[in-house]
Amino acid sequence: MTTSEIKKYLIHRIEEIDDLALLEKLKSIIDNHGEANIKALSEEQKNETPISEQEIDQSLFLGFKVIDGDLSKWTNGK
Repeated sequence: MTTSEIKKYLIHRIEEIDDLALLEKLKSIIDNHGEANIKALSEEQKNETPISEQEIDQSLFLGFKVIDGDLSKWTNGK
């Protein structure tokens, strides 16, 4: 099943449920899933974010290909 099909199936099945305790458990699972994906930033990370954004705006970063090439040279001892 695709993600869309599973969502439609779950919505349909949930609409048929009249058991309040079960619905509360489902709500808790869904609520906790969202909270598990949210990570709080430390103060240091919050302070670094604007600096990082400025560095990106000024192109002060290395692309993947450059880093990968440097890493290959380093691991091959060249």
